[in-house]
Amino acid sequence: MQRVKAIILLISLLCFWDILLAQEAIFQKIGVKNGLSNNNIRKILKDKDSLIWIATANGLNSFDGRQFKEYSPKNKYYEFSILDILEIGDTLWLGMYHDGLYIYNKLLNQFTHHSKVPYLAGVMKDAVFINFFAYSRNTIWAAGADKFGNTILVKIEPQKSKAKIFNQFNKFKNFYDRENASVLVHHNKEGKETIWLGSVEGLYEFDPDNETFKTYYVKNTSKQELLDENTVKHISFSQDKSHLLVGTNKGLRVFDLSSKQFSNFNIKEISYEEVKFVFDRPSQVWIGTRSGLFVYDTKNKKTSSFQYNSANPLSISNNSINSIQEIKDGLWIGTAGGGINILSLKASPFTVFTPIPNKENWLQSTATTGMIDAPSQGKNFAWIATYSGLHLFNTKTQEFKVFKRKGGKDNNIFYSIAEIKDKVWIGTVRGLCYFDVIKQTFTDFSEDTIYGLSNKSIHSLTKSKSKNGNDILWVGTSKGLYKIEIKSENSKPIYKISELMPEELFDQLLITSQGDKQTLWGATNNGLIEVDLQTYQINIYKHDPNSINSLSTNRVTSLTKSDEHTLWLAYSINGITKFDVKKKQFKHYKTENGLLHEMVHSILTIDQDNIWITHGAGFSHLSIKDDVIENFSEAIGIPMDEFDGSVFYKDNSGKLYFSRDKGIIAFHPDSIMEKPIFPKVMLTSLKVGSQDIVLDTMINYKKKILLNADQNNISFEFVALNYSDNSKIKYAYKLEGLEKDWVLAENRTFVNYTDLAPNKYIFKIRSSNNIRNWGKNITTLEIIILPPFWATWWFISILVLTLSIVSYLSFKAWIAKVKDNHLELENLVEQRTQEIKRQKEQIEEKQKEINKQYGTLMEQQAELVLANATKNRLLSVVSDDVGSALNILKSQLDSLGSRVKNIESKEIKPITEEMGRNLQHAKVLLQNLLHWSLEQLHHTTPFFVSINLWQIIEENIEFFKALARSNSITLYNYISRETEVLADINILNLAIRDLLSTSIKFTSAGVISISAEIKNDKMIGVSIHSSESNLTNEQIIKLLSKFSTEDTLAIHNEKDTSLGLRIAKDYIAKMGGQVTITSHVDKGFIIDFTLHKA
Repeated sequence: MQRVKAIILLISLLCFWDILLAQEAIFQKIGVKNGLSNNNIRKILKDKDSLIWIATANGLNSFDGRQFKEYSPKNKYYEFSILDILEIGDTLWLGMYHDGLYIYNKLLNQFTHHSKVPYLAGVMKDAVFINFFAYSRNTIWAAGADKFGNTILVKIEPQKSKAKIFNQFNKFKNFYDRENASVLVHHNKEGKETIWLGSVEGLYEFDPDNETFKTYYVKNTSKQELLDENTVKHISFSQDKSHLLVGTNKGLRVFDLSSKQFSNFNIKEISYEEVKFVFDRPSQVWIGTRSGLFVYDTKNKKTSSFQYNSANPLSISNNSINSIQEIKDGLWIGTAGGGINILSLKASPFTVFTPIPNKENWLQSTATTGMIDAPSQGKNFAWIATYSGLHLFNTKTQEFKVFKRKGGKDNNIFYSIAEIKDKVWIGTVRGLCYFDVIKQTFTDFSEDTIYGLSNKSIHSLTKSKSKNGNDILWVGTSKGLYKIEIKSENSKPIYKISELMPEELFDQLLITSQGDKQTLWGATNNGLIEVDLQTYQINIYKHDPNSINSLSTNRVTSLTKSDEHTLWLAYSINGITKFDVKKKQFKHYKTENGLLHEMVHSILTIDQDNIWITHGAGFSHLSIKDDVIENFSEAIGIPMDEFDGSVFYKDNSGKLYFSRDKGIIAFHPDSIMEKPIFPKVMLTSLKVGSQDIVLDTMINYKKKILLNADQNNISFEFVALNYSDNSKIKYAYKLEGLEKDWVLAENRTFVNYTDLAPNKYIFKIRSSNNIRNWGKNITTLEIIILPPFWATWWFISILVLTLSIVSYLSFKAWIAKVKDNHLELENLVEQRTQEIKRQKEQIEEKQKEINKQYGTLMEQQAELVLANATKNRLLSVVSDDVGSALNILKSQLDSLGSRVKNIESKEIKPITEEMGRNLQHAKVLLQNLLHWSLEQLHHTTPFFVSINLWQIIEENIEFFKALARSNSITLYNYISRETEVLADINILNLAIRDLLSTSIKFTSAGVISISAEIKNDKMIGVSIHSSESNLTNEQIIKLLSKFSTEDTLAIHNEKDTSLGLRIAKDYIAKMGGQVTITSHVDKGFIIDFTLHKA
């Protein structure tokens, strides 16, 4: 942790120092002691994720601004010495000192040697050194050397899996020259691509279209010798890419890409130096050599050098410069043995005014005691009181004009000032004087003859107006408060002096106004003094150790106001306090509230929302609206001699001035109030308990991590990739699935979670240098904590199945036991009941004989009842049907008898024929009645045959025709002649005859029609429709009731028990059909029955 703090402090120290002169440069050094694997730094790269990668002579390192990590392959043939790094996507291409090249996959944390890449293995089989990379148009150009000492240029196209090597160059002079090759890709205005390659022989131009080379010698000789001047160590582009800056073994050269000519870079200091690295930036060329770092100012034509100085710990750590990289307002310089040196490029925002001996019209004293506006001189002027007289300061030109009293040094020790009209009133160590700004003369104030102001030390002055418009000067001394009212009579001032609160020491005075009411406030050693300037009533606010609603301490050193109702107080030991004058409420700000230091020197309000505070560790800014404190310390380059709190002033442009032990420091708030930045946050560690979890890649490239149930105590570590003053970076995080709101972590870079339940979580972290604005740059990591095995679905399923089987087997065992117990009980009961059973059997035998006799009697009785019922039904049917037939014969005989005298012989024959037919029908009727009787007695089974339904209906109509005619009824057969049914012919005849007989009985006159229709593929429906009848539904229910004895009066005054209808219903049912009757009063009725289709 101490190492991390040292890195952060050293980085932040450099943020704002000007480096125009070499002796002012401060190098922050990072090396092995800070975690680097090696101090020989070859190359520094900031990747697309803002992580810094460092190529060293002994491994690859990453740096996140807080700590280093080292990477190297498991199986390496040589010391893992890297010369260059190139980033492509999520891979780093590493040029090696001994072993060709490696490809490092950041996502997989995996190294791959070129020999394991099929399209590189054959091409680069002899490659030893890869010194330098260039990348353009999806092509890598790699410069290096093969094992034979030849300079090589390798063209690599990763997307096409293609590579080609060019090695038509001279051999190196010696072993170390193999490090010299460097390569650049240039595009001209037409977009044509050219590859430039530096080597020991000079500069090569390679045309990738024609694959041809052209050599340019830095120094041409007849023998074309490999001179030091021709050994190109490094090449880089100028800012406008019109020239190449060529570092050689003998200084720096410039190559014009248009004229293809070399020219000298006339820097005397490096004319004979070995230039290892060149970095061009606006107005500056930085040159790394073996003997130090040089910077050439192209505007001023001046050169500054930076060399290692053992007596200066802030000097560069090593003179041999390998690389230079600009990263966030600073140069990161890789040295050959001194690690990394960081040099800030940002100028200081602070202006320091310090006395310079013998310099006139400049600040004359380090002790400045007051600074106020100078309205009499204009808006860009201020008066400054010092221990060396009165100064008039031009805030625009930064010039001073000094005014001193006569009488020696002590007469010019000024404590406080206030301007009233054309006079600047000055409090001194011995009384009060004023400076006439017109006459530019000092005058002692000698009007006081009562209170002895001339013998008092004047610590504070302020002014106000009386009700009548007179100016009032308020004088705070070491021994009391005084009021001087200044009147004007005959152009001469008249002073009226009065004393308030003697013996109090007033460090500062302040006037507030609320309407017509004015209040004077005084900061004293004995609390806060309030004076009502209308009534002169005095209140004193002091520290109450038993109440937080009081002063923090009685020693109030400074005060200011943000509005007329709010005061801000500063203490020498207890921070600051906000005092609400209306509500009489105090609110304190100390270190626990965000203040950097509690020894406060001064407090300055610049508007209603912004307060600046100087203290023992720098200064702080308080936003009243947001109630947020932002601290500024030596980390941003504040010269850290002590602030003294006497000067706190804001000029017309908004610039702030504060006094310190060595003069005045000035700055504009905008220059140090950094704009909101939202650096990307990188996760650096995930721990389970206290152990880092082992992953297959770096955690910052992970999107999701699975953890077991017992890995539920986890902690995250993270850092913002900012590389400057990380003390200002604040963090906020939340673990979705556990936390709904963001948690402010301030500048803490870790968070712990314990006893997390199995669930899916998403850890989110963000950063900002301003907690009022967080931006949208959020780093996320999904964490899934798996449930324990006993909470998984498969375990629960197995458990349920096992419990079910156990329960089933237990139940079966219980049932078996119950059965055994039951069987045992049954045996016992069986034994005890055997005797009762034997007795019972004897009784039952006797009962059986009685029951048998009783059953015989009951059977005989039932047979008698049945025979009697059958007899009654038979007699009724006989009476009904035979009576009908005889009635027909009787009506025919009566008709014949009444006409016998007048009848002719030819008419007798039809009558006798009809009577014969009726007798025949009567015969058939008796036969049918006998059949029905037999069926009732013996319960015969129907014999089904196919019957022509039309024919059997027609026969029955013929049978009832005479009876129907006598009742004025006409019978019609509408059944198709082809209609066939499946029925017992005798039963069907009986049923139809009974239904027709019943229909005639209940039909008054009109028509009875018989029709048939097919109901479905099995049944035929037959309908007997009577056109006129008074039969009701209630009567129908009675007619269909089984063996009803209640008579129903028929249409022709005949009594009917409907036995025929009920017999017909039984017949139809016996053949598988059913009979229904529906009636409509005065509209007739319909008898429907169904028969099986033949």
